[in-house]
Amino acid sequence: MTTNHTQTATAATPFRFLAAPPRRGVSKTGAFPLPPVRRVTVDGRPALAVGLAGKLADGLECLIDPDVWEWVKDVAGSRWVLNGPDAARAFVATTAPAARETAKTKSALVSVARVIAGRSEDLTGKLVVALNGSRLDLRRANLMVTPRALGEQFRASRALPIVTEGWPT
Repeated sequence: MTTNHTQTATAATPFRFLAAPPRRGVSKTGAFPLPPVRRVTVDGRPALAVGLAGKLADGLECLIDPDVWEWVKDVAGSRWVLNGPDAARAFVATTAPAARETAKTKSALVSVARVIAGRSEDLTGKLVVALNGSRLDLRRANLMVTPRALGEQFRASRALPIVTEGWPT
């Protein structure tokens, strides 16, 4: 089954990825359930769809590269929330203390996109933008670090991804 999210996305609502029954484990402390994580193919490449928590999330998932998932989970924790004034302007965030150091911020709430981009680049005075405009697409191919002045004027330059179940064989 193939879904083209360019047809369902609007400026007011973020796109939803393929619906699947959540598979939940238990965190190391048992304090909250681990997010559901599914294997998906995005534009022909393997990715993981990670369930989000919070009032705005309402069953939404974000996309992440499989090769950085374990590292990001260790640094940013595994419980991510959709945070912002509304669903259209929300971003994937974490409160994990180690994420603040990686993202070079003192804020209690850290963008997971900044954590991923901050792994290989200094983010002081810079913004991380999503090339396709979706803040739920946290794949490295979709993230770009720009000077703050340019980032605030950035407009999406790529189409939203096509997401299918499973990994390519």
